[in-house]
Amino acid sequence: MFVGLSVRFQGFFEVIAVALMVWGGIVVVLRLMVSEWHHLQGQGDRVKFERIRVEFGQRIVLAVEFLIAADLIQSILNPALEELMNLGVIVLIRTVLSYFLTQEIDRHERIWKRST
Repeated sequence: MFVGLSVRFQGFFEVIAVALMVWGGIVVVLRLMVSEWHHLQGQGDRVKFERIRVEFGQRIVLAVEFLIAADLIQSILNPALEELMNLGVIVLIRTVLSYFLTQEIDRHERIWKRST
């Protein structure tokens, strides 16, 4: 029973991660199109791109955190040494990716705040 429930939570976290990335991509494309349209009509500038990048990056980082949670559930369910080593590498890569994405988001957020 616990294993079945845990597998469902793992799958749920993975679905949420993918949904966050897809939704974030859709929102970014729509915002970029609106921003570009306004810019072409002389109603806005491209400073909004920094804000759009920050919001998209935040969604990606959140999605990566859900993937890490799914990996942790996987390691609990399948504690074999080889599986733990593989998952450890995956979690390490995703954690490093999340760290550098967060650094990049912070940098762009500072740029955006300075320009507003």
